[in-house]
Amino acid sequence: MRHFDYSFLSALPLSSGLSSLLSTLRWQSSLLARQLKHASAREKRALTAKNIPSASPLPELSFPGYGQALEEILLLQDKAALDEEDFLHICRLLLPEDAALDMEKKQTLGLLLSACRTAKQEGADPLLLIPCVALDLICLSPAQTVSHGAALLLARLLLYRSGLDAYRFVMLEEKICRFYFYYDRALAQSAMHWAENSCDYLPYLEAFLSLLYLACTDVQAALPSPKLSKREQIELLVLGSPVPVSKAQISAALPEVSLTTIEAVLGAMVKAGSVQRLGLGRATHYLRA
Repeated sequence: MRHFDYSFLSALPLSSGLSSLLSTLRWQSSLLARQLKHASAREKRALTAKNIPSASPLPELSFPGYGQALEEILLLQDKAALDEEDFLHICRLLLPEDAALDMEKKQTLGLLLSACRTAKQEGADPLLLIPCVALDLICLSPAQTVSHGAALLLARLLLYRSGLDAYRFVMLEEKICRFYFYYDRALAQSAMHWAENSCDYLPYLEAFLSLLYLACTDVQAALPSPKLSKREQIELLVLGSPVPVSKAQISAALPEVSLTTIEAVLGAMVKAGSVQRLGLGRATHYLRA
């Protein structure tokens, strides 16, 4: 029986490339939130309209119910507690009228969401946790295409509920369809030995985050870009991150900013009380207060 446990994320070995990608995504999400704050309603509507690709190698993304589900998950992003019944309602929008979810699948989904909640409570990085949860949901019913659409919807919902709600304007589905060969290959690699609880999440995790980065870049390019000082860039990245960040991660996300400047700004933020310093030496990280 499949066992859901994401505690391994706390000690997941990250390559320098993946670490840099995570830092860049945090910076992007913070900047995108600022851009959207100043975007017009018309500009936002134009972005939302592009979320669903017209032609897709994943048929469920073209279902009429997928667009409705995208709207309904916004209603759940601020709910105090997310349970399986909430998400089952979203899943049913992707099913044919005469189809139903069996009791075993409902119980398994409950275990999956419970493991996700536990990982969040233990401080798992949402950008690492969410692709892993999506992979597990896809692998639960590999013969049912609806599981893939449900997994992407759940990933979106978890992003929103992690304080990354700017991603609702990001066209992740479009990027998955455009680079489907790359995405599907990574999915196949991570799905190997999934039922035996010995799969490797990293290929899918890296593909998911890479496509999220590309999708976010497209949205940023479509919106007016505010001019920020180096100090503002650092502040925006640190204050916008839901998890602690190190000086090395900030430097990776902002390669044009010197380490001296990063240290000076972080010191000023700690002194002002806007961020707290965690750890010592090379293990030092910074988190919004």
